[in-house]
Amino acid sequence: MSRDVATKETVRNARRVLLDSGKTPTQRSVQAITGGSMTTVGALMRELDQEEMALGGPGGKIQEKLGALVMELHRELQQQAEETVAKGNAAAQLKIGTAEANLEAVQQDYEKLRDQLVEAERQISQLTAAHAEAVTKLNEAQLEMAIQASTLLAANKASALQDRRMEALEHKAATAERALTAYQGVTADARRRDQESFNNALDRLGTELAQAKAQLSTATSERAETTALNLVLNRDAERLSAEVRQLSNETHELKADLRNAESQLELSRGAETTQKLATAAAEGQISLLNSQLEECTIARTAAGTKIRELDIQNLALKNEVQGLVAQNDALKKGANGDKQA
Repeated sequence: MSRDVATKETVRNARRVLLDSGKTPTQRSVQAITGGSMTTVGALMRELDQEEMALGGPGGKIQEKLGALVMELHRELQQQAEETVAKGNAAAQLKIGTAEANLEAVQQDYEKLRDQLVEAERQISQLTAAHAEAVTKLNEAQLEMAIQASTLLAANKASALQDRRMEALEHKAATAERALTAYQGVTADARRRDQESFNNALDRLGTELAQAKAQLSTATSERAETTALNLVLNRDAERLSAEVRQLSNETHELKADLRNAESQLELSRGAETTQKLATAAAEGQISLLNSQLEECTIARTAAGTKIRELDIQNLALKNEVQGLVAQNDALKKGANGDKQA
């Protein structure tokens, strides 16, 4: 058995429900709906019967209609308050759901931008490493070019020295040929007298000329080797120059990529700031919606307070009706006393 405390209002409602369903409102059937003890339910039902009997006297129909109107007004106000609170809660929940969806979208965009920022930083690190490697290769190429240039300079100096030696030998050979020609111009008598001396001198000159030609041939061979070496060095220098130009171009491209990556990084950071502002705005909107929800809760509390005030007014009206009933009874008793007198 339920231990709920039955009140006059719950007993009245239970009787109304039973009557509307076509059942007789007995004490047990009413107690099964309201709970409480059978004694309390019986006492309350007797009080209600007495009130109904009082309402059935002179003027009772007006008082009954007044009570019905008060109850109807009470139910309408309560229903309107509940509908207002329900609409406010539904609107607030819809706004909160929208704001949460927007916040989730903003958070997803923020995660994407953060991943893009990490990728950009990684690319910058790779470009920086590639730039450092290119600079190292460029320095090595410049060092090799310096070495090749030094070797080329030494070869040029050696070639110049060989040219000077060959010029000296050619000059010496020309001098010997001029001396030979001058000697052949001597008169025949002197030639005959000096034939032996001339032959010896001629042999010496021939030997010196052969030596000079041999030296000239050696110098020519050395010059050819030096020229070939110069050609090889020139080709190496051109190859190194091409490599240096290529490395310079790659360096410029890496620098351009580095500047582009830095620009992308700045753009990513700017986008991240924008997303943070959007997140802050969404959080502000959620705070506003929470405030509106609190206002709806306050309105619901105010509606509950208004309903309680209406209950108090209803109770006062009931008390007033009971007072009128008592006055009516007193007037009836006075009228009966006057009749008896």
